[in-house]
Amino acid sequence: MWKDKIKKDLITNEKERNSLKDQVLISLRNVKANFRKSLLILLFTLCFLFFLIMGKYNVVRLWFPQLSTIVEHSQMNADQDLCVLLDKYTGELKLSNSNATNEDYCVPTKSGTETYTNNMIIGLVSLLPHFITGALVNKVGKKALLVTLCLISAGAISGVRWANSRTAVVALFSLDIAITQSIKSLIQAVTIEFFPTAVRTLTISLVMTFARIGTLVGNVLFPILLDIQCIIPFFSMAGIMTFVTLVTLFLPKKKEK
Repeated sequence: MWKDKIKKDLITNEKERNSLKDQVLISLRNVKANFRKSLLILLFTLCFLFFLIMGKYNVVRLWFPQLSTIVEHSQMNADQDLCVLLDKYTGELKLSNSNATNEDYCVPTKSGTETYTNNMIIGLVSLLPHFITGALVNKVGKKALLVTLCLISAGAISGVRWANSRTAVVALFSLDIAITQSIKSLIQAVTIEFFPTAVRTLTISLVMTFARIGTLVGNVLFPILLDIQCIIPFFSMAGIMTFVTLVTLFLPKKKEK
């Protein structure tokens, strides 16, 4: 009889601990760690960095096929760099739209084999930085590597504006996409390192939410800025990476105990 009573009490206590109310209280207690001043400031900083980095990364990655198609069907030389080409293309597009009638219909420019080949090149080049950064991160540290990669990315995306050959366009886009992908991985590593295990999943979820919002905003703004003038979006992205470089200088070095 006493054994049955003890077993019944244990089952009752276990049910009480596993009730919805207790689970909510435990979750809130775990989340409370994120609201310490030092971690809260770091959380906002990382969310903002991911908003900028992923916005810029996905703009370059997702719009490259369209830009490559325009380059593929145009002639590039020393007097006609990428921005001259794009400004000419958008100008002709505006003119054709203004003169269009109801009887006219849109004939899209199809991507050729060169565009698909260029995307394959970018995919292969994007694999290399993972091996390089993996070997260097323990030797030079995350912060120094982040600063270096951000400066390289800023230089590559601003250099696209003066690219006057198809090879230069593919090389600079490949370099920028590969480097930005490594920056994204390093920022994720910083996020995992500085936040306790209890709130790590929540932190990653918040950071990636801001990253997706940045992707959405970037892809809406890019064609608008490109329609105004070619140099505006490319110099804006270079400015974003320069700003990210400055922010990473203030990231903490060691994990808080």
